[in-house]
Amino acid sequence: VSASYPFKESAIFRHWRGGSGKEAASPTGLVSPLLTNASGSDLCTWGRWRNSHTRCLWQTTLSQRRNRYATLRMQDAMGQELALANKQLLMVRQAALHQLFDKEHRQYRQELKQMGKAFYVERL
Repeated sequence: VSASYPFKESAIFRHWRGGSGKEAASPTGLVSPLLTNASGSDLCTWGRWRNSHTRCLWQTTLSQRRNRYATLRMQDAMGQELALANKQLLMVRQAALHQLFDKEHRQYRQELKQMGKAFYVERL
């Protein structure tokens, strides 16, 4: 048992790391457990591990893609919310400006009335 791998080493992993048996060496120095003389149960275990490992990698990439798409959807939603908030703010500011203009217009008309003057209004 090594310090980097604290678990008990089974025959399948000994074979993969280059243990005894009829191994087929690879250019990388790793030995495929499928090409060894390991017992059938070890090969079954290896197959299950390989399949679960493949599924795990697939799920990981799938979740990463989902996360990317979720991020894009969230950014799109935030952009839409920001656009609506800006539009609403513009409408509120326009309404406040109209109220200010109406107030100033009434005040100016009252000042002209006190001086005896008025706006010219054409009547039809």
